[in-house]
Amino acid sequence: MAGKKVYQKRSQREIDRRGIKIAKSKGQVNQICSKHWEVASQSDRNKIYEVTTLKDEKFGCECQYYIKGDMRRCKHIAAVEFVIKRDSDAGITASDGEEKKAGETEKSCKRCKSKPDKGKDESSSLDTTNTDTDESPQSKKRRHKYDDRKYIERGKLWTLQISPELMTEGIEDLNAGKKGRPFRFSNKCFAAASVFKNMTGIPYRQLMGVAETIIGKDNTPVYSAFQKRIVKLNLAFKDNDDGSGVKTACAWFTDGKTETKIDLFAFDSSGLKYTNSGDWMSKKWGTKRSFIKFHIGVDSRTKKIYGVVITDEKSGDSPQLEKLIEQTYRNAEKSPNVETTKDTKVAADGAYDSNENYEYCEEQNIEPLIPVRINFSENADGSVSRKKAGFKQLGGVDSINKNAECRFAELTRDEKLENQKAWRKKSGFSDRWSVETAFSTFKRMFGELVSARTWDNIIGELYGKVQLYNMMIDGAIDSGYGTPEVVEVKKPRRKGGGGR
Repeated sequence: MAGKKVYQKRSQREIDRRGIKIAKSKGQVNQICSKHWEVASQSDRNKIYEVTTLKDEKFGCECQYYIKGDMRRCKHIAAVEFVIKRDSDAGITASDGEEKKAGETEKSCKRCKSKPDKGKDESSSLDTTNTDTDESPQSKKRRHKYDDRKYIERGKLWTLQISPELMTEGIEDLNAGKKGRPFRFSNKCFAAASVFKNMTGIPYRQLMGVAETIIGKDNTPVYSAFQKRIVKLNLAFKDNDDGSGVKTACAWFTDGKTETKIDLFAFDSSGLKYTNSGDWMSKKWGTKRSFIKFHIGVDSRTKKIYGVVITDEKSGDSPQLEKLIEQTYRNAEKSPNVETTKDTKVAADGAYDSNENYEYCEEQNIEPLIPVRINFSENADGSVSRKKAGFKQLGGVDSINKNAECRFAELTRDEKLENQKAWRKKSGFSDRWSVETAFSTFKRMFGELVSARTWDNIIGELYGKVQLYNMMIDGAIDSGYGTPEVVEVKKPRRKGGGGR
């Protein structure tokens, strides 16, 4: 059945082999007391299985293989048995003092404390907490993987941060040289309103009502003023978005204060909706919902967006890669705190596999990590760099010659897939997943729906959201949160594992 994990019965030799491998790894098997052992999971570093001593010198485990496998002996039990036998063969025995120490350890075991002796007070078995700190052991353990502070700081953006002073700040410079009626409100107040609107998705009339509760009705612009001024600010983000004219960073791009070294840029595209009519309208009237294609390039370590291209749903991914790379490198080079080297690579999925993209990367001295198609022909013409990449990925060879071409022609489809799988791990292509994380974060922050209706306003709104997204990423980096050394947890891969 699809989606249901099948626990196949393994031979005892295979179980012993896996258990011995776990036992020989340092810190994987720990004895809690005379009856309980802890064995670390091989697929999830934060997960621990408990092995308990049963009657007749047998063991039980809480893993799914043991529970759903009719209480069959698992690799965790084999690891504990191997450790016990190894210590016994080495002559490791407990002295009188050590036996007392072992008894003290047994009292600290949570399982043993849950079943206190009859002669002792039942209150002594209760788990006591440390009153010196406000942090629980569960939160301390969670901090190794997450740090909630960076998400807490982002919550401040869900408040409309305006004041009567902000409404007129810089109004003199704004009206200098202006013809006609002067502005009453500054751009800073509308920029704050734009941030609040992008985070909450609130309509303009309700936005006006929120502003009235903060600064009063007399000091609040009408909702149409909010709409016009916010759209005008968003349209300013389109300046120099295509790299034409002066080679400066894009108007929507913001540079953080922390120095960042980029090793890999990841590229991909996703769809956004500009209508929320729903599936019922499409089914009833036979209309097809249209989407906006959102192409981005991100830093694989920080997940910050460095390149953005917005097209309709009919545009392909491959033709946009050249513009994305040019925009991404331009924004990175014009940022004083961002460093790119000659070893910086670009990674994209198979949709970007084309002769033009490989040739462009060759001209720019950039190493592309783009998987070629499995039906790639050794006689492919038009791009020497793509031909080299095909031989390297599918054939496992770095140079092209007659012997390599003969060996490549004899490879089967399964052999090519295995060679490409090994290339993905060795080259660092697996870090391309970071762009998927960026898409997920972006959509959870702002949703999949765009409120603007005209094409220019749609582009301006998305540029404004990208700038806000980068500001949150920069804020997390500058405050010390969000850096890979703090948040990122690398889990060990399963041997010979594929997808989930």
